[in-house]
Amino acid sequence: MKISFSRQTKERAFKQLYEDYYAPFCLYAKRFVDDKEVREDIVSDVFTSLWDKLDTDSFDLQSETALGYIKMCVKNSCLNFLKHQEYEWSYAENIQKKAPLYETETDSVYT
Repeated sequence: MKISFSRQTKERAFKQLYEDYYAPFCLYAKRFVDDKEVREDIVSDVFTSLWDKLDTDSFDLQSETALGYIKMCVKNSCLNFLKHQEYEWSYAENIQKKAPLYETETDSVYT
């Protein structure tokens, strides 16, 4: 038998979950990402995604697996951030390698 919670009950449960676990999940994200602001953004995005799922019955905030799910989402989001950051660095490095050290011709500006 599935118990259905009202929207208001879910919102209160979500608020309590956020207040209790936002800081610990930011600390957990520190294992992967050094930048504090980025960690906070990642954890906020995870909670925002969770909030979007609040209307569906597919996610139960009362379940014991909720914290494990959030932890997994934080970890995956951190790893995705690092992968994207590595891509940006390699792209910038590649551009720098291809850029000439000096220009042989300069454009003359006539006024």
